[in-house]
Amino acid sequence: MILTVSVALGKFRDTQIRLLALMLCLAMPGLSSADNFIPIVDLSTLTNRPVLVDARPLEDCRESTLPGALCFPKSKLLSDSGRLANMRDFRWLLGTYGLTGSENVVVFADQPAHRDVVSVLFFLAGQSKVSRLSGASELELQSRGLTGALSRQAFYIADVRSTFLESVKLRRVNSDDFAEFARQLGDKDRPIFYWPASFI
Repeated sequence: MILTVSVALGKFRDTQIRLLALMLCLAMPGLSSADNFIPIVDLSTLTNRPVLVDARPLEDCRESTLPGALCFPKSKLLSDSGRLANMRDFRWLLGTYGLTGSENVVVFADQPAHRDVVSVLFFLAGQSKVSRLSGASELELQSRGLTGALSRQAFYIADVRSTFLESVKLRRVNSDDFAEFARQLGDKDRPIFYWPASFI
């Protein structure tokens, strides 16, 4: 009788440990599905007033965008020749927009490729939560976008997601690389983004 009770308690304890481990896995970055990393969301479902980031060309965003949106075109970080900005300078740039890394950021653009570039870069820089907005072509853009200040307005303190980064001596990237990285976040194996070593 005593042995039976002991075995039952042991199994109950093991079950509790497994459930706790599962909850931790779901809560930890790098161990969840792609939707927990850079999900695609709809504007009507957004709550808690996220920070909107317009990844369209700067001139378009300045002229008309969603109320309160930050103008952050991919050209700020990725040149036409495929050269990536320095991660340190990128994080300083985020501070000129008043970001600390703790915000819920939602990125949109009329071209999904531009949206994916900026959203993946925010994710790698350490932004707490990054989403991609669907149906950007149907949005009513009636406000002027915010382009950031000339100096840093806040300290961007989020930790770089270094587990997703690997240094390489030289590399040119394009929009497809970012879209593929976002897609692979849902795979079993953790994707790696190869960033030029001298620029991390």
